[in-house]
Amino acid sequence: MIVDVISGFRQSGKTSLVRSLAEDPQALSEFFLLTKDALPSVEAAISAGLQRRDRGSSTRRPGLAPIDYNLEVQLLDIAETYRPQRLIIEPSAPSAVPRVLEAIRKVSIEGMVRRIRRVLVVDGSAFGKYYASSTRFTESQVEIADLVVVNKCDLVQPQEALWIQDVIGKVNQEVRTLWATFGKVDGEEYRSDVAPNQANGVLPVFELCTSIFNGAFDVDALTRLFEEFRVSSLGRVSRAKGTFRTTDGWVQLDYVNGGVTVQRVADAAISRIALIGVDIEKILLGTRLNACLAGNDCPVSKEL
Repeated sequence: MIVDVISGFRQSGKTSLVRSLAEDPQALSEFFLLTKDALPSVEAAISAGLQRRDRGSSTRRPGLAPIDYNLEVQLLDIAETYRPQRLIIEPSAPSAVPRVLEAIRKVSIEGMVRRIRRVLVVDGSAFGKYYASSTRFTESQVEIADLVVVNKCDLVQPQEALWIQDVIGKVNQEVRTLWATFGKVDGEEYRSDVAPNQANGVLPVFELCTSIFNGAFDVDALTRLFEEFRVSSLGRVSRAKGTFRTTDGWVQLDYVNGGVTVQRVADAAISRIALIGVDIEKILLGTRLNACLAGNDCPVSKEL
C-alpha cells in the first residue's frame, strides 16, 4: 500500500483536504487514520460521497479509525485485515510526524508499504507571513515534501500565487504542487505519482499573463470561457482571476482547481484578467476574450 502522511501549519486546511479525498470514489479502497477531533467531519464526508454514488455498485466503504497509541501494531492490523491501496494519515501536529514515520518504516520492513509520501498543506493566504517570520522552518517543510497542497488560493492574488510557486520550486525542484480551495483537490491528480506536465521529466515553468480592457463583456460568454480552462486547449491554467464590466454591472470571475465562481463586485476603473499556468496559448486566449465582448466593443490592453 501507499501511505500518505499529511502535515502542515495550524488552520492550513489539512482536515478539509482529507474530507475532499474521503468523498472521492477512489477512497473506497483506502483507509484514513485521523485524530479523534477530525473523525466526525470525515465520516460525514464519506457518507455524503456514498450518497452521491450508486450504493448498489459496491458494498465497500473507506476505512476510518482514530490514530492509536501503538501505531505500529495498528498499521500492521490495517495492512493485513483491510489491505487498502492507500493509507492516509493526518497526525495531530507536526511534532507527531516523526513518530508516525518511524512506525511506518518499521511496517515497511514487512513488505506491506510500497511507498511513503509526505504531503504538506499550506495556507496560501498566509504563506508570505509564515515565510517571512519562519523562513528556514518553512523551507525545511517544503524540502522534505513529495506534494505541496496550497489551500485557500481563492484568497491569493495571481501575482502572489506565482511568487508562492516560485518559492516552492526553488526550495524543492522535484515537489509537485496542487492548488486548492476549501481543501478540494482533483482526486486523480492528488493520487498520481507524476504530474501531467512532469511525465517526461520536465519541470513546469509557470508564467503570469495579464491584460486590461475597456468595453462591456457578456457574463455568460466569460463563464463559458473560464470553464474551458479545465481542458488544455488554452494551455494548462492553474489559476485565473478577472474583474469585468458587463452589460449588467461589474463581476469577478475566479478559476481555481477546476471550479468557476462568479460574483457581483463594486465598480472598478477598468476590466482586467490575470492567469497563472504553463504553455498558455496567448493569441488564442486573446481572441477568445475578444469574442466575449458584448456588441462591437473592442479591448485595449497590454498584450497577453
